[in-house]
Amino acid sequence: LVHILEKAIKDAKTFPHLSMRVIWTPLGPLNVTVWAQINHVYMPQSTANIAPPSSVDLRISDAVITLAGVWKFREAAWPHLEDYGTIDMKVSGVNIGLTVDVGMDDEGKPHVKSHGCSFSEDKIKVEYHGKMSDIYFYNLFNHATASAVKAALNDQLCPLISRELNGDINSILSSLDLTTNIDSFCYIN
Repeated sequence: LVHILEKAIKDAKTFPHLSMRVIWTPLGPLNVTVWAQINHVYMPQSTANIAPPSSVDLRISDAVITLAGVWKFREAAWPHLEDYGTIDMKVSGVNIGLTVDVGMDDEGKPHVKSHGCSFSEDKIKVEYHGKMSDIYFYNLFNHATASAVKAALNDQLCPLISRELNGDINSILSSLDLTTNIDSFCYIN
């Protein structure tokens, strides 16, 4: 299950663009837009516990998700200064928890349904790269960007995980052949 979750998060790739308005800068209010993709997921610790009657509680701890992308800003007021560049983000201390109910569908094939998904993270590190030489200026966006990334992950990861488990996994499970012939007269289902 952990490998499937890791693949699902990697395959999600693109976040919707993140738009923010940063009020307190030396230039005045700025409109900042970030486009990012997930480029690496690392899940070093996981536990799966049987939860009666037929569920599995899955917990992922201390995972790391890295994202890369591009950004731009435009000053809200005249003279409308602009800049753009690349961005690297690292989300560490990611914790994901969910419960997976295991059962059978109407045809007697294995079936899973996930619920109770939770997501949290400890730290989001943001690094802007761009034309302006004053890196301190870019750091003014870090908090707003980290907050937007946190909100996007909270909004998207649990539904993504549920879609992957409840859809793709079940389509694989429904295609399994669960009968085995013992001889020409008998089979086990």
